[in-house]
Amino acid sequence: SNNSITRCTLRDRSDTTTVNYPAYGVYASSTAAAAAFNKNVSVSENKIFNIYNQNGTSGYLYISAGNTDWTLSGNRIYHNIASPPTFASGFLINGIYVSNTGSNFVLSGNIIGYNDSTSTGTYTITTAQTVTFSGMYISVGTAAASSVQGNAIKAINFTTAGTGSFFTGYNFAGGNINVGTSAGNSFGDTTSTGSITTTCGSTGTLYAMYCLSSGALNVFNNVIGSVLVNATSTSATANMSGFYIGNGTHVISNNRIGSFGTTSSINLATASTSATAQSIHGMQILGGTITVNSNVFANLNNNYAGTGAGFIRAISITGGVITTTNNIIRNFTTTSGNPSTVTSGSSAVMGISNTSGTAGQVITGNQIFNLSASHATAATSAAGIYYGMTSTGNMVAKNFIHSLSVATTSTSAGIGGIVSAPTAGAGTIQNNMIRLGLDSAGNSLATPKLIYGIHKGTTSGFLVYFNSVYIGGTGVGTTAVNTHAMYRSTGVATDD
Repeated sequence: SNNSITRCTLRDRSDTTTVNYPAYGVYASSTAAAAAFNKNVSVSENKIFNIYNQNGTSGYLYISAGNTDWTLSGNRIYHNIASPPTFASGFLINGIYVSNTGSNFVLSGNIIGYNDSTSTGTYTITTAQTVTFSGMYISVGTAAASSVQGNAIKAINFTTAGTGSFFTGYNFAGGNINVGTSAGNSFGDTTSTGSITTTCGSTGTLYAMYCLSSGALNVFNNVIGSVLVNATSTSATANMSGFYIGNGTHVISNNRIGSFGTTSSINLATASTSATAQSIHGMQILGGTITVNSNVFANLNNNYAGTGAGFIRAISITGGVITTTNNIIRNFTTTSGNPSTVTSGSSAVMGISNTSGTAGQVITGNQIFNLSASHATAATSAAGIYYGMTSTGNMVAKNFIHSLSVATTSTSAGIGGIVSAPTAGAGTIQNNMIRLGLDSAGNSLATPKLIYGIHKGTTSGFLVYFNSVYIGGTGVGTTAVNTHAMYRSTGVATDD
């Protein structure tokens, strides 16, 4: 307890050409009872680089059991070996790892990436083995909230045969943690492309922020962008999830996924033709009580070229009680040949999908626009909001949806503003504004499309009040394809 490691250089041996890498930069573990935990330890402003355990798990900063009340701040974690080591299959690289029942950890101002301490060059690993990377892993206690502020993971090029979750930026696995509440953390940046560049094995997924703590997370002001995800070939798929969220009671607010001004800020670059879907989720929510408020999802691209279920979703909700308010979702592009109909919930490009079975879902005040599927011939579709909630008491209100487009010549293609599932539960759709049939520049979509402003396909009763729907466009030819401001496919229940 009460120790400090400050302004040190922790690295591989520099006095020999013999391969000799330390497995850990700083390692702390204790079997002591809670009252005797190592505490009030500071690890600050150190240069830590070239840390590898070639036959197992390594960690630049590795704080295991029996510790509490640590501060890890201002450390530079990087890699500058010209010829990287030969890794064993299954090797895991940890930047910062904290796994404790202790609490009140502070991680601030650490930078993971580059190839020196002055923020130049790139942290580059290329291996034919199934190596995985974890930038920051935190599982802590709940006695006092821990804090993660102003950290950066960037300037990394990582190539591996690894599949599954082969690369994770921030992993908040347990405890009460404030993330970016006073100074936002970053994964990549919002002004360039490819700050984080990865190539994975046959089917892999990059996770920027993995949030499965059963405690309380407050995740504010963080940035995810300049991410380029590649697969090894066009027969493989590489996927991306900005936020992966479940369990606990969390507030996810004022974060940016992508960039306002940089095209394809998040980019699945491989033109995969695999039958396995290649997908981007800006945010995946599996459960918990989650508030998703005032986040921005912008300039996401998926180059999937197959006819499987490849897609982009800004927010995908499959469980929990979720309040989704005042988010901006814009400028999504995909080449996917995904042939799913607009009423299926599996469109090639979509703003918000909620299929939770728990009552009381809220989707209000969101802006969804400039979502585009560009496949030339497949019967692709684009949707603003998919109402798949199967329980009751749901509210979809005050959303603004416009400029959704599909470029295909297929007359089976479709566009939907708010679309309900056949199993959707009762709820209210009110005060939404929807404009379809025109692109973002106001030009007509020049080929016939099946268009729904609001689609009700369930036998449950809906209250549909005070919505404004405009279906525009001219010069779409003579092929008979229907457009609908409001479409009610079943009349079993009483609607109002």
